[in-house]
Amino acid sequence: MLSSGQAVYVTSALTVGSHSITASYSGDANFLGSTSPVLTQQVNNFAVTVTPTSLAFGNQAVGTQSAPQAVTLTNTGSQTLTFTTIEATTNFSQGGNCAPSVAPGASCTIYVDFGPLSTGPLFGALLFGDNAPDSPQVVYLSGTGTSTAILTVTPASLAFGNQAINQASAAKTVTLTNTGTVSVTINSITASANFAISSNPCGATLAAGKKCTVGVTFTPAALGAVTGTLTFNDNAANNPQAVPLSGAGVTPATLTPATATYASQAEGTTSAAKTFTLTNNQTVALTGIVISTTGDFAVSATTCTTSLAAKAKCTISVTFTPAAPGTLTGQLSVSDSANNSPQTASLTGTGVVPATLTPATANYAAQKVGTTSAAKTFTLTNNQTVALTGIAISTVAPYAVSATTCTTSLAAKAKCTISVTFTPETAESWEAALFVYDSASNSPQTSIMLGTGK
Repeated sequence: MLSSGQAVYVTSALTVGSHSITASYSGDANFLGSTSPVLTQQVNNFAVTVTPTSLAFGNQAVGTQSAPQAVTLTNTGSQTLTFTTIEATTNFSQGGNCAPSVAPGASCTIYVDFGPLSTGPLFGALLFGDNAPDSPQVVYLSGTGTSTAILTVTPASLAFGNQAINQASAAKTVTLTNTGTVSVTINSITASANFAISSNPCGATLAAGKKCTVGVTFTPAALGAVTGTLTFNDNAANNPQAVPLSGAGVTPATLTPATATYASQAEGTTSAAKTFTLTNNQTVALTGIVISTTGDFAVSATTCTTSLAAKAKCTISVTFTPAAPGTLTGQLSVSDSANNSPQTASLTGTGVVPATLTPATANYAAQKVGTTSAAKTFTLTNNQTVALTGIAISTVAPYAVSATTCTTSLAAKAKCTISVTFTPETAESWEAALFVYDSASNSPQTSIMLGTGK
């Protein structure tokens, strides 16, 4: 293009680097041809990428700083990138290693955090000012400023334990504290079923740094475990605040265990005691307490009196004295002022004779006259909880005690053996008894022996 005696050449096809350019004129009827001096044209490449192109910080309390998020800038061009400014707009701040320049192919990182100065949605940008043609590069920023009112509740949970059904427990308390810098508006305080708010001085607002205490009671409507929640609804940043509640509905008074089985006990003797616990689950005293037993069972000791304080316990010791052998049953019963009176426990025991000699009969094989049979063994068992004393063993011919582990006494619940042989004198049937005399009430214990001579 010719303009004012100058030739102008425009192109966008030159590659990055240094280029030599000359202008040539071939001449015409009026002008001679000519060639210009060589000109050098330098083509530079600026290219910048920024990742990510936006950052979202979510909710952040006013006056506090978020955790930083990273932005990476990469110089993908062939020329050094030189920064004039790197800045974040209001409510956001930045820091990092990008200044003052980034070489071709290199990267740097900027860290941005969010420090809201007001509540509500907030927007901003991180700006990179540099010598690239597309400067500034922009990363879009967003976040939401929230109230600095923060409420804490202590304790973190309430456990009421066992409580008589349909009766209100003593109150337990939860303290609500505003640890923030502004007042908080309390919209509601509620408790779920079986729990109730017994006192609430908190009001509609709670000033910064102040606290209030809420009373809660537990009134179970049925037996078994119960859970619930005390909930505070307000405009604090951590709304709602929830306190887990727990307890168990139980009968007004309980007698435990509900059943008891005694070990085998020699008739006429008394067992070791088993202990039962009477518990008053009410918030008032249990009165008019009367304890009784049936069958072969008896109260041997008790810490219970005619009344039992609220939430208190007492114990009852019961023994077993069987009057006869076999399985025997009875009941421990406590009557009182509770609406589930009487409280009862089922009792079972087995009576056995004080001492036994087994087997009760023994048959010897036919034995040649004048010879001695192999011994048969009999077992003496002491079923008592005291020693068996004064033991004496006897039998008559043609039977004889050949050996024994028994002495004149036998320890409680112990056993010993007696060996007896048969030596017939004539070829006929012989019947006799083995006798054990001792201190047991069923003395003597006997076994019948039968044998035949041949």
